[in-house]
Amino acid sequence: MIPPLFAILSFPVAVATLFARFTVTKALILSLILGYLFLPHGQGLDLPLLPSINKDVMPALAAFLALTMVNKKRLQGAHMLPGWIPRSILVITLLGLLVVSAAGTVLTNSEPLVFTLRTIPGLKSYDIGSILAALGLTLLPLLLARRYLGHPDTHTLLLTVLVGSALFYSLLALFEVRMSPQINITVYGYFQHVWSQHVRGGGFRPIVFLQHGLWVSLFLGMSILAACALVRDLEASQRSKYLLAAAWLLGTLVLTKSLGALIIALLFAPIILLLNPRLQLTIALVVATIAVTYPLLRGAGYIPIQWISDTAHSIDPDRAASLSTRLFNEDLLLERAQQKPLFGWGTWGRNLIYNHEGFTQTITDGYWIIIISQWGWLGYIGIFGLLSSSLLGLVRHARSYAISPATAGLAILLAANMIDMIPNATETPLTWILAGALLGRQEHGRIEEDIESDVDDLAQAGPRGMNYSRFPTRPRATRTRNPARKSTSSPTTGSETPFQSHILSEIDNA
Repeated sequence: MIPPLFAILSFPVAVATLFARFTVTKALILSLILGYLFLPHGQGLDLPLLPSINKDVMPALAAFLALTMVNKKRLQGAHMLPGWIPRSILVITLLGLLVVSAAGTVLTNSEPLVFTLRTIPGLKSYDIGSILAALGLTLLPLLLARRYLGHPDTHTLLLTVLVGSALFYSLLALFEVRMSPQINITVYGYFQHVWSQHVRGGGFRPIVFLQHGLWVSLFLGMSILAACALVRDLEASQRSKYLLAAAWLLGTLVLTKSLGALIIALLFAPIILLLNPRLQLTIALVVATIAVTYPLLRGAGYIPIQWISDTAHSIDPDRAASLSTRLFNEDLLLERAQQKPLFGWGTWGRNLIYNHEGFTQTITDGYWIIIISQWGWLGYIGIFGLLSSSLLGLVRHARSYAISPATAGLAILLAANMIDMIPNATETPLTWILAGALLGRQEHGRIEEDIESDVDDLAQAGPRGMNYSRFPTRPRATRTRNPARKSTSSPTTGSETPFQSHILSEIDNA
């Protein structure tokens, strides 16, 4: 049995090993994804006035430190962007909005909430620093991905690592489907959630090392979409194995008994397989826009709540009851959020509704209602604007940037994650990695070596057009690649030298 805190604090050693064995981009991707999947949830090092150093923070922090020590020669083939600050005025504005939101939330919530049996303290001025530190650590995966994972080749590598890790994770999930959720208990000595929520349909819902079974299902669903994107992105000889991987993951997802993630996978997989990248980007932008504007539509009464409830009841009465509970609590929390619409109620659970004794009478599920009720509309615009801003820029320049199927696939993955954040608080480091990779692609702009090779493709293919825009006109292997272009997925020779946890507990270019 491994002590949870030891696993988290020793993870930088694993990250250093990855950076010693693999290319910079591959080591970065592995560090972020493996840390999210295998470190213990709900544990961390709590320091005074600082956010908890937990599984949402440590992988990105360790990777950042490792990157500062990497030999400059190893960075030459990493397709990295210069500097850590995004070049987009819109992104910089959104980051500034989050800083203003944090300060405004603290300054407008200094009063304590007093009840018969308890008192919830007001926020102090020094909480601004704590909130900004938590925000910075949560956005670190976005900044890392923007700088190092913005090139189309790294998008292919990111999808490949996602599928590979999901295939291994599916074995653990299938074990828990059959034997009950017990891996985290065996490895780390505790169960990270409520047992009753992982007994469903006469069987079990796997949780492995994540915070809930729904997170496992969403990860599997997004990995199915990643496999479909690789079918479009890679040469013909490799397509069959990723189709098999998608089928295996789909079967595993069905057994996890999560209807929402299954619907997302079945809805978006045909879009990836059948439509060209520009249409995929457009659909991703539309879906993200729906997710971003959902609170406005919900508050204005444009969401057909009764129809959704009746439909859910016709499918499964138990799940319909759960959905009704969520919708009821959303209404209560929206009403409370309207009392402080600009900056919200802040942390320490101040955004919830309590009885006169001080016991909570509401639950929070959707990430959007958590953000609005705690940080107000300014915080909401900042967070969701950062997640979706790059989609707008990529749609505007999709033709001139020669967007690859891998990049379009990442856009669909991000949109799918954002849709799932309406009923669930499934914002994770992976969410910010996707947003950062797309933001980096936007900043890379026109990649001349791709444009030159596409001209050669057009000359060979005639009027049918570019490989990036058709499927399956011809295998990607026929693309005339620049010999100087290095693949970020090849390993080295061996001689080369979170804001969510803070929110839930205390509560990319136009």
